[in-house]
Amino acid sequence: MIKRSVYFLTFLVTFSCFATALAAPVNFTFSGEVDSVNASSGIDIAPGDLFTYNILIDMDRTGEQSTWDGTQYVAVDPGASTGFPTFYAEFLDGFLINDSLISTTSNPVLLNYGFATIAPLIFLGSSDHQLTLSTIDGTNWLANEAALDSNGVIIEIISGGTLQAVPLPASLPLLCAALLGLAGFRRKNSAE
Repeated sequence: MIKRSVYFLTFLVTFSCFATALAAPVNFTFSGEVDSVNASSGIDIAPGDLFTYNILIDMDRTGEQSTWDGTQYVAVDPGASTGFPTFYAEFLDGFLINDSLISTTSNPVLLNYGFATIAPLIFLGSSDHQLTLSTIDGTNWLANEAALDSNGVIIEIISGGTLQAVPLPASLPLLCAALLGLAGFRRKNSAE
């Protein structure tokens, strides 16, 4: 009876570790090569340059488009008006367009969402400096980073690349392996 309890407990703990890890937000990297640059001046990015964007995606959280109501930012689900389900996405780092070149408004719309459709779209950044990621086949992605410069001219960088999840930290599989080892050790001791 104790053996079954140990096996069941080990299974339960291992399963809960993996289930928790799968439900957590996941960091992704978009690695690619610049295809084209549309800018008047001041951009030191050229076609062929390699780069990486870092983003966070949480499929269990509703996407947010935050707008200024005069006193604070209010998040709304952009899927409510389109009928498409959304997920939360957040830009972490890697913008190619330098913020010093961008004309900013006092209260830009903040974009933290993606549409969970057959051809996913992800919107990141703000209305002043937006990054859009899109794909048709789920493997090849297109990135479009755009902003307005101080003269009102669009700065746009178009790139192709891949979107990949950052691997889980080694500590989670190590914890699960230790629990399985402990169960095996207990089994060996109880058999003797």
